[in-house]
Amino acid sequence: MHVIAVQGIRGGCGTTSVAAGLAASLATLQKHVLLIDLCPSNLLGLHFGLSVTEDAGWAQALAEGYPWQSTAFLYKEHIWLLPFGRPTSLSHLHELAADWLPTSLRALAMPDDTYVIFDVPQHSSFREALGQITDLQWIQIVQADPACHALINQQSLVGQLNTPNRFWLVNRYQPAYKLSRDLIQLWRLVLGKALISTIIHEDEAVREALALKRPLADSAPASLASHNFLSLATWSVAQAGAT
Repeated sequence: MHVIAVQGIRGGCGTTSVAAGLAASLATLQKHVLLIDLCPSNLLGLHFGLSVTEDAGWAQALAEGYPWQSTAFLYKEHIWLLPFGRPTSLSHLHELAADWLPTSLRALAMPDDTYVIFDVPQHSSFREALGQITDLQWIQIVQADPACHALINQQSLVGQLNTPNRFWLVNRYQPAYKLSRDLIQLWRLVLGKALISTIIHEDEAVREALALKRPLADSAPASLASHNFLSLATWSVAQAGAT
């Protein structure tokens, strides 16, 4: 399996949309994908047609003691989704998930070339558990704005920029803004090859896809962002082949 964790450097970077867009584009390349939502907001399922009132999810299953496998949803042929769900209590969830996250992947009867994508919230108690997964690849989502640049500088000061298997992806890029273009050029110098060359452009089609509760690859396959995500999926396949 190829395991990817997608996390924003701050809130509002569009992490869930990136996770959904990457998954749908990998499926376009005929790859099997399992999406696991680690966010209590439980929004990832909306991108794949689940109702906002759907309560079932792996977290609810763990909290209430029934098989988490029963909460998986199949979207078309290649995409499986494990929603977070709406557990009645989150008080002991991180202890349960600490054991569940690494062992659940071993228990899955998925093809060997499956791509497992975790949608990770900004402040997550699951980081330590995710760190137990062998060859986990982190994709840190940023926007080309001063706030994200300041946070990158903070991480640089504590030596967290050049950790193995950690990559950076620019989302919602607006090339009309000179400051955004300048930041991209600066980050290419600072982050080097860790900055993914593919950039996800700002595109109204992404919002429209969520409104339709359909993946972007299905709702607007000819859109600019859809082409960006397909490029990102191709990069991910190349990375998987290099490991």
